[in-house]
Amino acid sequence: MPRIRNRARSRNRRRLRAVLFATLGSRCGIRSDACAGELTADKFEVHHEDGCTWDQRSVNAETRLYRYLRELRQGVRLAAACRPCNGALNQATYGTREEREAA
Repeated sequence: MPRIRNRARSRNRRRLRAVLFATLGSRCGIRSDACAGELTADKFEVHHEDGCTWDQRSVNAETRLYRYLRELRQGVRLAAACRPCNGALNQATYGTREEREAA
C-alpha cells in the first residue's frame, strides 16, 4: 500500500511543478554571468524577488509547491531561476553558509 501512495504523491509533485513552471515561464528570471538560460520543468528553482519570509527547508517538497502557488495568487513576486543564478544571487545577498554561521 505505501508504494502506491508514494507514487501518487510523486505524480502530484510533478504535476504541481509543471503548473508552477508554466506559470513562471521557461527563462531564468535573474540572468547573471553564470546563467544557464533556458530552463526545463524538472530543472528550475523558485526565486522570491522581494526575499522569502519563511524557511523553505522546514516543509516538504509538496507543501513547498502548494505554498509557491498560493504566494503567486496572493501577488508575491516569484521568478523561475536556474541553480547557478539563484545560488550566486543568494550568496551575494546573504553571504556564504560559513559567513552566516560565523555571525
